[in-house]
Amino acid sequence: MRICVNFSVNAVGGGKYHAYKFLHQYLLNPKDNYYFVLNNNHELSEWPPNYIKVRSPAKSLNARKQISHYVKTNRIDLVYTMAGPSYVNFSCKHVIGLSNAWLLSKNHSLLFQLFPLHKALTEMFRIKWQRLNIDRTASMYIFQSITSLEEFTNDFVFMRKKSCVVENAHFYSKESNLDPDIDIAIMGSFYAHKGISDIYEYLYYNLNDNFNRKFSFFVPDEAWKKITKRIGRKNCFINMGIYLPENEAEILKQANLVILPSFLETVSGTALNAGLVGAKVFARDTAFNKEIFGQK
Repeated sequence: MRICVNFSVNAVGGGKYHAYKFLHQYLLNPKDNYYFVLNNNHELSEWPPNYIKVRSPAKSLNARKQISHYVKTNRIDLVYTMAGPSYVNFSCKHVIGLSNAWLLSKNHSLLFQLFPLHKALTEMFRIKWQRLNIDRTASMYIFQSITSLEEFTNDFVFMRKKSCVVENAHFYSKESNLDPDIDIAIMGSFYAHKGISDIYEYLYYNLNDNFNRKFSFFVPDEAWKKITKRIGRKNCFINMGIYLPENEAEILKQANLVILPSFLETVSGTALNAGLVGAKVFARDTAFNKEIFGQK
């Protein structure tokens, strides 16, 4: 069987990271029957034997034609799109992983809570465009949580019989020589729906200046400069910068309290790791967090 792994839309953030992880594991034991569609943003020290690079098919009709041609020319039997939508309807068997939190959520009012009006409207139309470009003839749709499957298939009922949940496998990483001085860890990347800016602003305006606990954030330096310039600084706020993914479990284990401020998730590796190491967690009241941590 010839298999094509479609990473064309794994261009940023977690999607890009998981594409790299997949490719790293593949290159440890490469097989001739695997073919890859990569994004122009991908930068690798070692490339798989069979691949093409394309622009994001979300923005390029030519990229869609290139992908279709590559699949047909190589007589592919199965396409696996890790992060949908695919923007291409394949004639062969097609399995789509659906993990984009905005794509799967019906909570469009959150857009107007997090963004200015023009940005919220733009994002809403982008999400609707993405939904229109899901391959409705695919053989299977894979979700990362029961919550995201149920919420999405309420709108796309015809997908329900071809949908399943494949839970992420997370393993506790080995101990590392990290700075153990982490009191309260606020976890999340600097995307609007992750709630980092929101929790920063809330704590800034509600904490006493003499508050004697330390809050550790983990965001890029440029993002930290922007948020501190816009809102202000407090001595109890520390930015520890971006950490290596393999160190995450150790950070969660060391922290006295972990705060997960995200408004929206399909699956959160951080939440899974927090549960795995037995961290004390304060999380937003969302359906996804209840699925992971229970109802309390």
